Amino acid sequence: MATRSYIAMKIGEDTYKGVYCHYDGYLDYNGLMLYEHYNTKERVEELISLGNISSLHEKIAPEEGSHHSFDNPQPGVTVFYGRDRGEEGQEAFICTEEELKDTNSWIEYIYVFNNGKWYYSVITRIGFTEFMPLEPAIIKIRERRNLQ
Repeated sequence: MATRSYIAMKIGEDTYKGVYCHYDGYLDYNGLMLYEHYNTKERVEELISLGNISSLHEKIAPEEGSHHSFDNPQPGVTVFYGRDRGEEGQEAFICTEEELKDTNSWIEYIYVFNNGKWYYSVITRIGFTEFMPLEPAIIKIRERRNLQ
């Protein structure tokens, strides 16, 4: 079952550019992946520029000359609906914070890159949490994993 998320970058006072990500939106996966592999403005812009994502991984592009598609993904390479499945209308969206946090969207997590740092919000049946810094959650995840 999918854990849906938005991955966005703040581009104005109340303006965000983002994409939908279908799988593994929870903190232990997408949160950790974004924090560890997409931690510069350039990397985040490159990720978002390819549009909606099926599954996020540490690399954006496959190795040159190798086959990568939705049905036959290269290990460790992000799978995009447009590039890798050939679907149209999968471009990044521009929205306000209120639109980003629309609780009718089936999104469970929102990740926002702003001023060189990641923040997240959790969407529940009763609404959303305010954006919180991602780093403390990542530290807890790493500590928990080291104990297991």
